[in-house]
Amino acid sequence: MAGELHEISAKIGALDAKADASAEALTLIFAKLDAVHHEISMLPHLEKRIGALEPVVAQHEQDRQQAVARAGLLATGAGMIGAAIPVAWEFIKTKLGGHS
Repeated sequence: MAGELHEISAKIGALDAKADASAEALTLIFAKLDAVHHEISMLPHLEKRIGALEPVVAQHEQDRQQAVARAGLLATGAGMIGAAIPVAWEFIKTKLGGHS
């Protein structure tokens, strides 16, 4: 009978250890669930912030496209002026100077 009591006591000890491990695992699971719940609860706030940023980003993109177009026009105009200067200079020399 003493052997049976020792065996039963050992099994109770093993079950107790498993119960403690399970309790620790549940504590970790609940902590993770709390963290996930907190992140999920922040989604409406983030959605509002993103909604407020969308028009700003759209306006920035429109402004950027206009700036690129203006820069292209300026570069084209500068190129045309640069190309016209020698022609104008030759015209002026011919009309005013009489020789090339």
